[in-house]
Amino acid sequence: MGINLGDININRVLMYILAVVFAITVHEFSHAYASVCLGDERPRRDGRLTLLPTEHFDLVGFLMIVVMAFGGMGLGWGKPVCVNPGAWRHPRRDNIIVSAAGPFSNLLMAIAVGLALRFMVSCCAARLLDVC
Repeated sequence: MGINLGDININRVLMYILAVVFAITVHEFSHAYASVCLGDERPRRDGRLTLLPTEHFDLVGFLMIVVMAFGGMGLGWGKPVCVNPGAWRHPRRDNIIVSAAGPFSNLLMAIAVGLALRFMVSCCAARLLDVC
């Protein structure tokens, strides 16, 4: 069950890394954005209300994702967004909203990319059939 380094496709690895960086960035940004929308200014002050990957990058979490992906699954993390629950009007409810914002953004991205790929494949297949 070892990793065969001869079977590694560098293009696939680079696409995977790009997708992971994008997903982590949007995920952490979503936590920060939700918290700011609910009245907390700490993520804005900390510079986390941005889509720059460097602000959400955690080296250990990223390396963990890449290494574990070679084993068949990815487990890792980005730099956590610090929030101030005392600034929210309804701390219990708002904590749930801020916590759910990251996974919800990942779900929306998966749906959007899946639909885009589905339509790209069906358009390419239709063009191939017209040519033949």
